[in-house]
Amino acid sequence: MKKIKVYLFGLIPILKIKKFKNKVKVYLFNCILIYKYTIKKNEFEKTLLEPHDIIGLASDANLYTQIAEEKVKANTILLVEPNLQFHSECLPGYVKLLNDLNYHVHILMCNENVRLGALDRCQNLDYKIFGCNSYKTMIAIINTSYIKNRYKKIFITTTLNLQGLVSLFEINDTTNINCVVHSKKTIEEFSLQKLVEENRICVLSYFKNNSMLTVNPHYYGNMNMKHEKNDIVEFITVGRIQKDVKNYNILTNTVRRLLNSGYKNFKVNIVGWFGEIDIDEDIKDNVVFWGKLSFPQMYDLLLKNDYILSLLDEENKAHILYTSDLATGSNQLVLGFKRPYLINKTFAEAYRYNDTNAIIYEKNDLFSAMEKAINLKKEDYSNMQDQIDKLAKELDEISKNNLKVMINND
Repeated sequence: MKKIKVYLFGLIPILKIKKFKNKVKVYLFNCILIYKYTIKKNEFEKTLLEPHDIIGLASDANLYTQIAEEKVKANTILLVEPNLQFHSECLPGYVKLLNDLNYHVHILMCNENVRLGALDRCQNLDYKIFGCNSYKTMIAIINTSYIKNRYKKIFITTTLNLQGLVSLFEINDTTNINCVVHSKKTIEEFSLQKLVEENRICVLSYFKNNSMLTVNPHYYGNMNMKHEKNDIVEFITVGRIQKDVKNYNILTNTVRRLLNSGYKNFKVNIVGWFGEIDIDEDIKDNVVFWGKLSFPQMYDLLLKNDYILSLLDEENKAHILYTSDLATGSNQLVLGFKRPYLINKTFAEAYRYNDTNAIIYEKNDLFSAMEKAINLKKEDYSNMQDQIDKLAKELDEISKNNLKVMINND
């Protein structure tokens, strides 16, 4: 057996790595043994010896003790969000649904996600956050039987995270573990059908012909979502600046067409990341690119806006996946903030929108939809908000019933 010691600043051994046959065991020390976990040998080089991993594991050394010593009430659920800085916007919704079912909630998430502040408006909810610096810390904690067995259930809120790591497969014992998949393809690709049959996996959106359990988190905090339509009408779109997610060309062309048609009383706010959008000189007075915002900043901006733009394109094959597989995050914002949706008919039907709760257009005719939104009477706008609220409550009841099934799947 070959032993390798890794020293931090040449003083004390931080990691002692043992290789035996095709396995690698890693021990993290902080004077005493903290934890261990096992991975395949061929993943050793790329997953263990990156400097940020070593630093992250070392800085999380006290977290194990903190969680182990925490008083865990009966009926407590542990939510685990493995992404470094994504998908934490779903956590307030999960906490609210679980609180409504009389469960206490602990959350294990990366500190970078904590700093983005998705739960900053949730002082009314029952939860406690444990922040860590390494995804591997989460896996190690879940793999500790003493900690794992203290919880009623553990929910991994992103089975396949955006770093390409399949959280579930690094867990030694998946008993007591439930998962959320953001794409049904994950189930097929990684052979998770057995967990589906055991009611241990759910998806985010209620697509037609979907036999899977669905849990739709769309609560963002204790905020007044009722809103009177502005005289200067404001539209907002939120998401990645990528062609496979949204068609921003349709938006800029529509803004230009509205201005040329004499409409001046509107503004478009773009919140996005993974890219930049160049705003042409002729439309810059009506379009603002905010880049990536913290969640409190984004919440404040959403509260000021009147409408949410989906920008899904029926002519883009990548976008069509949002009718049956992928869930668009803007749908969650519509349901949570009660802001009417401007959405193509192809996608509206998949998300249960109709003419009473959304402004629907066909053949990428965003112009007609934005024109209708600008001219919509305030009374009709208020009625549309009420219909969105009705839909959100219906989905809440479905989500809570499905959570009951998942929690009681023993």
